Amino acid sequence: MALASSLVKLLAEASDRTEFTFLDVHAPLPDTYFHCGERKVRATVTTCRMSLKGGISNHLFWIFFLSLLYRILPVESIRRSLARSSPWIAAIRNADIVGDVRGGDSFSDIYGLARFLTGSVCSASVLLVKGSLIHFPQTYGPFKSRAGKSVARALLKRSGVVIARDKRSYEAAEEIIGSSQNLRLSPDVAFAMDAVRPERLEFDKSGFDIGAGGIIGINFNALMFNGG
Repeated sequence: MALASSLVKLLAEASDRTEFTFLDVHAPLPDTYFHCGERKVRATVTTCRMSLKGGISNHLFWIFFLSLLYRILPVESIRRSLARSSPWIAAIRNADIVGDVRGGDSFSDIYGLARFLTGSVCSASVLLVKGSLIHFPQTYGPFKSRAGKSVARALLKRSGVVIARDKRSYEAAEEIIGSSQNLRLSPDVAFAMDAVRPERLEFDKSGFDIGAGGIIGINFNALMFNGG
């Protein structure tokens, strides 16, 4: 949500007419709202599933199959029909740009190859329908498997812009796709997130013997914990 909030803020500042849609592998979600200065910005949420609970039309692999048909059948009437049958494809088709941020550190197989491949199928559907994809500032790698690195290479080479959020990631992406004008370096977008003082702070102290001391919260970085 930190990355989402920051990206919405940056894009909303670039144009006050920007509209937002989030694409996510998740159960259906309502629209969400972000505060950008004095503005309240709405973002619609379009989801797909890895189960059949939402019906086959919302299953990720069915969406990928429809995206493949969209690419190999360049007939506008057929493409419109495919978009009508799939909100996911319609959202991609109607977007000016589609970007991938992968939670900032999930463009890697260190959390498991299955998780990386699931996100990659989402990205592949964008490439099939839109023909281009932007990789927003994020970490690339490390990769434990040859399959993970091969999938990463296929996606990054077909992306319009690939932005790394640190020099080490830039070098990792460069190793995968070679020297490219489409490879950029940028600070993490979360640095653009506004600090907003909460109206109140709540903490459940049950189960803690605090005594005279205070409370220190530590946020463990999962990427570093898993060897990134």
